[in-house]
Amino acid sequence: MKRLTFITCLCLLCLNVTARTEKTITVDGNERSYVFYYPTGRATSELTQLVVALHGLGQTPDAFITPEAAQSLCDNYGMALLLPVAMPEQDNEIINAVNFFGADYPALKNGLNAVWGAGVSVSVNDLNLGAYASLLPLVLPNISAAGKLVLNKDIDDISFINAAISDCAVGYNLKDEIYLAGGSLGGAMTYKYAFSNESKASKIAVISGFVGHEVDYPTSINYPIMVINSQTDELISYNGSVFNDPIEDIVDELVAKNPHGAPTTSTIGSGEGQINVYDYTEEPEVLFYSVTKAQHNMSDVQNINIYEEVWDFFNDATSAIGEFTAQTTGLKIWPNPARDFISTNICGHYTIYDMAGRPVMKGTTDRQPVNVANLAKGQYIVKMTAGQNLYRATLIKQ
Repeated sequence: MKRLTFITCLCLLCLNVTARTEKTITVDGNERSYVFYYPTGRATSELTQLVVALHGLGQTPDAFITPEAAQSLCDNYGMALLLPVAMPEQDNEIINAVNFFGADYPALKNGLNAVWGAGVSVSVNDLNLGAYASLLPLVLPNISAAGKLVLNKDIDDISFINAAISDCAVGYNLKDEIYLAGGSLGGAMTYKYAFSNESKASKIAVISGFVGHEVDYPTSINYPIMVINSQTDELISYNGSVFNDPIEDIVDELVAKNPHGAPTTSTIGSGEGQINVYDYTEEPEVLFYSVTKAQHNMSDVQNINIYEEVWDFFNDATSAIGEFTAQTTGLKIWPNPARDFISTNICGHYTIYDMAGRPVMKGTTDRQPVNVANLAKGQYIVKMTAGQNLYRATLIKQ
């Protein structure tokens, strides 16, 4: 009996039940922090893929992705998640400079509490300094001499990210190569990290991001890339700004690093919510989502769930392209409209999406009724996977 109890306790110790871990480490003399998630109940000895996600300017990890969403992604995909935290801007001249032109760039002025050293720079000639221009050499001598300001230029975030990767791996069996995703300034940091010689990234995804002016493209790229940008982004202009080159030019640069033919093109949704997808399929793949209309933070993007789309890309799973180009015949749902239960003529795994592309129900049916009573009234998309076949149908919930 004691032996059985001991074995049971040993097994429990080999399982991770902590939803969230926060830790502080010292890198280059600076105290740095990160948040780490691990799949609930997964053995710590099991080989596990690590996803590193980089938040945007001025964000915290929880603002970038809620703890509930983060844990859900880890549990659903069986991957661990590391969220490093950027430092506040360290250059007092940068902080002072923002007081001069902050009215033109409120997001920058309000975001100096968390700034990646992502190689993002702005020429002083592109700043609207007005009456302060003549005072620039006096009040901002280093910036004036350089002719530009560079965000957190002396912070080595590449070393920090690698240190966080090594630190969070203690006690776990994490794969050496990581998947890396970033949004906004975190997207710029994703490019800088992946382009560096110290990179451990084997796949990257960039959302509303860009390549900083101080960052050089590598000679070649040997990892798949997903790029998601909105044509109506209010902060990172799709057609270029003082901070970034046009997004399509960045994609062209990525594609040009390796031989690629013309992309396979498709669309998700229609109208203002349409997403034009350009898939340069030759390895390494470049997958570009050009969103017709959405805000910088993608909170209003239609037809796809951004987080799940990225993790599907990492996991080589069916993306929203497949979900919305699935067979629209063959799958029958009754009653439709429905109030409490629905039945289907096909057995398999189903996912029910709202019209914003967010999954609201998942499960498996063998022709047993599915309880949809808790769904709000409205229209939904039901996706059914049966073997190698993918089906789609519309459901009206009364």
